[in-house]
Amino acid sequence: MLTKQVRDPAVKAEANDFIAATKDLVQYVTRDTSAYPTLRHYITVYGEQTEKLLRSYVDVESSGARDQIATARIETIEVLQVLEQTAAGELSRAVSAKTLGITADSDAIQRLARMDGYDDVAPSPVPSSDADEGRHAPSQGPAHQSDQKTDAQ
Repeated sequence: MLTKQVRDPAVKAEANDFIAATKDLVQYVTRDTSAYPTLRHYITVYGEQTEKLLRSYVDVESSGARDQIATARIETIEVLQVLEQTAAGELSRAVSAKTLGITADSDAIQRLARMDGYDDVAPSPVPSSDADEGRHAPSQGPAHQSDQKTDAQ
């Protein structure tokens, strides 16, 4: 709403960039609600200050005091750039929590596979027919070879 009241195209562009970055964060939180505390922190810390900043800028811009408008313009653009970077940083922080979870899950799965005797877990996918046959026999060790002799005899 306040952005629509901004006349200066450079300030409006920066405000729109900030809004886009904030929308990206909101969209991510909509998909992954576990990241809600990150969004809540962002809005609590920056939301009220951003509204106050834009309201003040619109007031200065509409005052007609050219010398003050120039100063307000520079300050507002700088702060909106910081806010855009902050929104992107909060999104990155929210996503990094998910990335850390993937790493932890991966480590746990690999550790479990090693505990089940799959020491040589290949990083590339195994065709399904080979995977089904070798699932319960991770290696062709001595015990398995003696079973084959017994069957052959």
